[in-house]
Amino acid sequence: MNRIPPLFAALGLLVLLAPPIAAYEVSPDLTVFGYFQTWLTVFEQMEDAQGQVQQPSGDEATDNTAGFRINRVRVGLHWDFLDRLMRVAFQLKLEEPIQVLDLYLAVRPWSCLEIRAGQFKIPSSWEALEEDSRLDFLLRSDLSTALADYALSRTTYASSLFYGNRSQLRDLGLGLKFEAEPLGRPVRLFAMVGNGLGANLFIGGVSAKEFILTNGAQFFYGARLTVEPWPGVISLGAHASWNRHDDVLFKSGRVVMDLHRVTGSADLAVRWEAPGLRLHLLYGAGAILEDWDDNGKDDYVFDGWEARLLWRLDRLLAWALGGEPLGRHGLELGVRFEQYNARADEVGPFSHQETWTFGLGYSFREYIRVQLNVILRRTAKIYFPDLDDNGVLLGLQAAL
Repeated sequence: MNRIPPLFAALGLLVLLAPPIAAYEVSPDLTVFGYFQTWLTVFEQMEDAQGQVQQPSGDEATDNTAGFRINRVRVGLHWDFLDRLMRVAFQLKLEEPIQVLDLYLAVRPWSCLEIRAGQFKIPSSWEALEEDSRLDFLLRSDLSTALADYALSRTTYASSLFYGNRSQLRDLGLGLKFEAEPLGRPVRLFAMVGNGLGANLFIGGVSAKEFILTNGAQFFYGARLTVEPWPGVISLGAHASWNRHDDVLFKSGRVVMDLHRVTGSADLAVRWEAPGLRLHLLYGAGAILEDWDDNGKDDYVFDGWEARLLWRLDRLLAWALGGEPLGRHGLELGVRFEQYNARADEVGPFSHQETWTFGLGYSFREYIRVQLNVILRRTAKIYFPDLDDNGVLLGLQAAL
């Protein structure tokens, strides 16, 4: 651990010397962008690694980890044409494995309506829809991730052919976005019909051997509604999704499977812009109901809630002093509490995970962002009671 202070100093120097490189506007209608995120795991416990031993010496594995990783590398473009009637959006994920994230054509016949065709994020919790480069903390909450992943094809069963599917919070299909301001109160609706499998996983037949070969015209259906009863201050949101495919044939041509998922969430956001305060509350729940083991029980049921408070200290100073003392620099404090409950196969009581995340973030305009997160995580499972997996993570994000 004595090497950690020099690492902090080196990263701090990098932030100060980094050149201001932003998205490149090729023309008024074409924008190319990119960014990368790298993490330093200063320290993170892994108590579930206890009991793993080296053979034949019998030496036990360490129960913590530290090191560097490339977390995200993204490039993309937005191209508007026909007087902005249409837009093509593309985003590529370059960290392993390389994948297409966003790839869609959007048509805007009116300023209040957008129709999309292609691959994009599904309706879900507000945090799942937030851009990866703008997250309040280094990690999305487990609840937000579960609401998106388990709405699609990812599963908890290692024996399932869907195990390990990476949804990337996205699906392939058709979407509709509608915005209006009745009585001066903004209302936003986002609805989607999709494959229900996740990013880069497709449905086909004899003419195209894809991830799923047969599918009786069944799809993923999702919608999210957001209302601002007090514009700019209070926002209310809710989402629901339903995803069912009966007796589909897997790509091997030899395995028949079902897919049946339901999720929902409700959230509240309160903003006080002058001192830079934001409060978010979220409740969500979902279930995997395809009965993989054919035992008549729900495969996986989960619910949870979270609360977070963010405080932009630079805005607080500007508000208190009547100016902009930090100029182009931003400084933010944050705290998040999350409780995530889950049970598999209706066996025993629910497992509970409680996580506190404390964050300190610095940003230089849109070019550089540094985040330090302290995570206090405690899990109580049936077979592994009271696991503590606390950690300290340091993240650096820079525009390419």
